[in-house]
Amino acid sequence: MKINWGGKLLIIALMFMLFVVSMVVVISKQDMPLVEQDYYERSLNYQKEIDNHANIDTSVQVNLVSTNLEVSSSTNLSGVKVKFYRPSNLELDKDFVIDILAGKKEVYDLSHLHSGKWVLSVVWMKADKEFKISKNFER
Repeated sequence: MKINWGGKLLIIALMFMLFVVSMVVVISKQDMPLVEQDYYERSLNYQKEIDNHANIDTSVQVNLVSTNLEVSSSTNLSGVKVKFYRPSNLELDKDFVIDILAGKKEVYDLSHLHSGKWVLSVVWMKADKEFKISKNFER
């Protein structure tokens, strides 16, 4: 059986449509999580984050030593927010609040974190000013 050029064109068009429909189905089933749930609110307040980074407070030191996080301060601080942010998986994020005593080093074990890229953020208030330290690290 011989197919004329019109039939060949119809077969090619149908194959292309089948390809497009199959790609739409495959792409629509992909899980595309947001980097953060409140990304819109955070973008509106981004200037505040820039200002927090510009504030300098040398009384707090944050060090990542092998599998430990060491936080120390020369003054007493309460309500220090520590957040471990995983850009590739929102479900692995961890955050907690700590109190730091003057001259005492707080040490936290990081061996429970999954391997990969992490962002550490430490935020504290002092004299009605908010300060922030952010560090990227690989675990």
